[in-house]
Amino acid sequence: MESIWPEMDGVVSVPFEISPDLADMTDTIMKAMALVSEHTCVSFHKRTTESEYLLFFPSKSCASYVGFRGGSQKLFVGKLCSVGNVAHEILHALGFHHEHTRDDRDQYITIFQNNIMNGLARNFVKRDGKTFGLPYDSASILHYGR
Repeated sequence: MESIWPEMDGVVSVPFEISPDLADMTDTIMKAMALVSEHTCVSFHKRTTESEYLLFFPSKSCASYVGFRGGSQKLFVGKLCSVGNVAHEILHALGFHHEHTRDDRDQYITIFQNNIMNGLARNFVKRDGKTFGLPYDSASILHYGR
């Protein structure tokens, strides 16, 4: 299982930095962080001297590692990434896998293996991720659509 960001008194406050090359995406990134904060106990603050932080970094697409990795942790943001895309990747960076990869998913959905595009089966492998006691949510921003 991937590591989650450290918390203090039940709150996770994640330092962040936005690459100057993403100046035109700053509003999208800020709205995505606000969206995550609105529905969680996670807050974000601009990095000062912290050595462990999220670095929003330019890319062709949206992507993030899952979980806390330490140091300057890149979260990749492309020009076409929406607020929802960036929020999705922030949740990955915080330690959440896709909802449809939860161990208990078969109680809620059916995966039709024949419908999975070639090379993407890894996106449907069940993960032993932390669910934080939350119920399965097929409307989650981390759940693939039909």
